[in-house]
Amino acid sequence: MLLVDPVFLNHSLLYYRAALASTGFEECRFTIATCAPDPMDRRRVADLCQSDPRATLRLLEHDPGPLRTRWECWRGFGRSLRLVERLLRAESFDLVAYLLIDMVLPYFAFPFFRPGLRGHLQARVAGTVFRDHGLRPPLTASAKARLRAKMDRWILRRAIAGGGLRKLAFLDPRCADAARTLFQTDRCGYGVDPIELQPCDGDAARQRFGLAPEDFAFLFFGSLSDRKGVVESLARLREAALPGRRTVVILAGPVNPSLRPALTEAVAATARQYRVIQHDRFIDQAEVPPYFAAADCVVCVYKNFAGSSNVLLHAAAHGKPALVSRGGVMQDAVEQYGFGEAVSFDDPEGFARSARRWMDLEAGARQALAERARTYAATMDARRYLAQFL
Repeated sequence: MLLVDPVFLNHSLLYYRAALASTGFEECRFTIATCAPDPMDRRRVADLCQSDPRATLRLLEHDPGPLRTRWECWRGFGRSLRLVERLLRAESFDLVAYLLIDMVLPYFAFPFFRPGLRGHLQARVAGTVFRDHGLRPPLTASAKARLRAKMDRWILRRAIAGGGLRKLAFLDPRCADAARTLFQTDRCGYGVDPIELQPCDGDAARQRFGLAPEDFAFLFFGSLSDRKGVVESLARLREAALPGRRTVVILAGPVNPSLRPALTEAVAATARQYRVIQHDRFIDQAEVPPYFAAADCVVCVYKNFAGSSNVLLHAAAHGKPALVSRGGVMQDAVEQYGFGEAVSFDDPEGFARSARRWMDLEAGARQALAERARTYAATMDARRYLAQFL
């Protein structure tokens, strides 16, 4: 199996480990092809492949450049695509799976690119689609958003019609249903955003953070950038006037330099009202479980975000309620399985009601919520990961 990760991203190692751990593929040999310009990322993926004799690493040697805009992503991912094409023409594989394919879909959509994709077309690749590609209503009603959604649907339609994609797995089930109906195809299925269900002693984790039994901890986790809406969420928590002696805010993850001044000010204001614990650094995978085991509620109220979130998956795996942003996969998940609520910065009273509701839950209701959250996490068990590509 050839696992193609065009550009190494934050959660790439999780996807590699999920593939290696997938049920039914224990005897499979894997070749991981990825572009990892950062030396630390190269070392991390090399260490993973060295730890499993079934895995071989093929680094795609190029610099993808900045990936800030959609055009920059298409260009950077396209460079990886050409290098993978050379690999497919030189070797044969039983299955080619792109762990992130949405940014290379234009190359499958436009006919003038297809002569250069002979290896891909013959292999008939499968891949996971991360964005909604215009299959959900735009988060904003602007003419630009509607035009972009229309263009995304056109690209997706042409890519499917081109015959080079044997399967697309959408992380958003609503998008998979819409794609099957709109494009009259059975090649669009449900995706798995893998989570490793790691047990962790909650009491020990809370002691590690100095949390008393009556404390209620809100967790913000991951790389903290403006997109995560941390500054705005902290403001809404302060406005909610929660019990100061019980309320704890935990921020874990490196702060983006552009956000640092605003976040520093927001943290200082929050610390005057609640207890604040901040770990401004990269959190290694082995350190992740205690943060979620210790938390009472996980905050994922992101800006203009319709996708899935690994932070939400960790919250679900540890049976914790979540406050999420409206209009996307996260809202669908917490409402379908009943382990969280969707809130908005524009509705401070609703934000406050949701925060208080989780604080006031009785033990029995909290246990029932935890079971619902874990039921959702089980649908994303890493051992089921490769089944989405078949």
